[in-house]
Order: sequence, then C-alpha cells, then structure tokens
Amino acid sequence: MPLPIGLSVSTLFPSRQRSNLLDAVFGNRNGQAQTSPAQAVAALRLADTNEARELTAKAREPGVARDLATFGRIVREARSVQDVLRNPAARRVLLTASGLGDQINNTALVDRALQSNPADANSLARRLSSTNAAFLTAAQTFQFAARGLAVIQQEDVLLSVSDSYVSTLRRQDLDTVTPGLSNALAFRETAASLTSEFAILGNPVARDVITTAFGLPQQIAVQPLITQQQAIRSVVDVGRLQDPAYVDNIARRYLIARNSNGVSLTA
Repeated sequence: MPLPIGLSVSTLFPSRQRSNLLDAVFGNRNGQAQTSPAQAVAALRLADTNEARELTAKAREPGVARDLATFGRIVREARSVQDVLRNPAARRVLLTASGLGDQINNTALVDRALQSNPADANSLARRLSSTNAAFLTAAQTFQFAARGLAVIQQEDVLLSVSDSYVSTLRRQDLDTVTPGLSNALAFRETAASLTSEFAILGNPVARDVITTAFGLPQQIAVQPLITQQQAIRSVVDVGRLQDPAYVDNIARRYLIARNSNGVSLTA
C-alpha cells in the first residue's frame, strides 16, 4: 500500500541496498583522526566503490544482526506503537534509521513527537522540525497517529528501516577514519529532497555540510530565520540540488573544508 501525503519509504530512506539485511544541530567528534583534504576526497570515492561489501559485512556483525532480528520480531508482534518505541533495540534501530539516533534516550519526547499528528501545525513533530526535520519526516512517513502500526508492519517498510540502520552504522564507522565522511555521504543521498533553504536549515546534516563547505559561521544559528535563509541562498542554488554532480561537488568541498588546517568542527 503506497504511503499518502506525498511521502514514500524512499523519502525517508533514500539509499536502499537490497542485500538481505533483514530477508541537533551539532554534535561532538572528539577523538577522530584528522586526514588531509586529498585523503578525504579519495575516501569518498572509495566509500562508493566498497559500499555493497561494507554494508553486507556490517549487517553480519553479531550486535547489528541481533538488533535487526529484535526489531523485526518486535514490530511484527507489536499490538501498539508503544510496544515498538519502548523496546530498546527496536527504538535504537528505528531512530537511528530515521536520522534521530541522538534522541534514543529521550523516550518521552520521541513517543510524543512520533505519535503526534503531522498534519496539525501545533503538533510536537512540527514544532521540533524547525531545528530537526527528521521528527516531522518520521511522523509523516510512519503515520503512527492516524494508522498505528499499519505502515511500519509492512514488510517493505521493515526492510527499508533495517537497510537504513545498517547504512547509518556503516557511515559512522567511516567517519571515525575520515571526519565528515558520514555527513558527506548522507548529504548526497538526501540532497534531492531539500527543496528550500528552510529544508536545509531544518536538516542537521545538510546544515552542517552547507555551512562548512561555504564557510558560513556557526553563529548564523542564533540569527533570525530569514537571515539564515538569506545566508544559505547566497551560497547554494537549491534548485540545483537535483543535480548529482552539483551535490557531489558540495560534498567534496565540505570534506576539503572539514579536513583542512586541523579544523575540528562540530555537526
């Protein structure tokens, strides 16, 4: 059954590797090795080459395989949305896959946001979307408020969430070797869905990539929203984010900036 309101599973999980995986604005990168700009760009290309093999290897890791198995079992057996959100492993898979991995321990907030009505302008998911659009996207995609478990219990959705979980963990691993590589890869996957400057500002990954790539100061986060929009518009043509070559150029520019002169940025 197709998802309504213009959303599909591919909107939330754009990179779906069929490999039988189940058949805030800013954070901290302390402890990461610093690579040279040239090495960082080379790592981006290598990540593309090795993607399928690395995804398969990650899915087979015992801890990851257990999480995936638990997620699938809990979702299939669940009688309520709470059964899914209150199970630690199922919540970890769902939130990590949905770009909300940093919210895993915020159980009450997650419960309220994902089960709020995304069509309501005053819903928690919509209010949180000004700083993290992932809340609203997840609420719209899974439709817990209107349809309960009907969407997430679809096998295609289960597979998509599981694929995205593994993909996210793999990107995180790459990031420990090449700072910023996870965000660069994630930005390339989702850039086509960013149809306005406000969409960029509401996406923590896109915000980091754009501001870092073009040298916009992090202080713009405390400026009025219209000022932030104008800053983004001054450096990026949103209409061209449908162009893979344009997006790839931004990703490479981001990695170069992220790994230049010992810079240690947060995102």
